[in-house]
Amino acid sequence: MVFGYGFGYIGIWQQYTISVITVSEIIKRWKRINRNDRIQEFLADLSQLEILPLNQSCAELSGLIQAD
Repeated sequence: MVFGYGFGYIGIWQQYTISVITVSEIIKRWKRINRNDRIQEFLADLSQLEILPLNQSCAELSGLIQAD
């Protein structure tokens, strides 16, 4: 099911888009289980993704949304 969503997303948008928060969370989780090989694979693939930055207004909005 997840793969189906992924292929559908790529079919529409042509690339995956994630935030810098997601990058941090993925690296943190691989590091906790000592999978440095997976971290390196992930980092190598980042050039294929659109990475959304986080500025102050995005951080404020994120905090407000998460608080609701």
